[in-house]
Amino acid sequence: MPRPADGPDELSRPLAADGLRQALALADPPIVPRPAAVWSSPYLRVIQTVAPAAHALGLEVQTGWELRVRRQAGAAR
Repeated sequence: MPRPADGPDELSRPLAADGLRQALALADPPIVPRPAAVWSSPYLRVIQTVAPAAHALGLEVQTGWELRVRRQAGAAR
């Protein structure tokens, strides 16, 4: 993946502070029904989004390369 000139590549770009606060808020209310697993794409910011909920459930975040978002040729950004 190409690295932008002004920062980390998409795979290792972290969540912003607001995103981290929102991710923590996801883990606050009980999650019903209780999932058996928490899956994420391998992108750091996505893992950071689901990690608080996974931790609250006592689960590890599982990652799958096939879960990443792909842009279609000619698709708007």
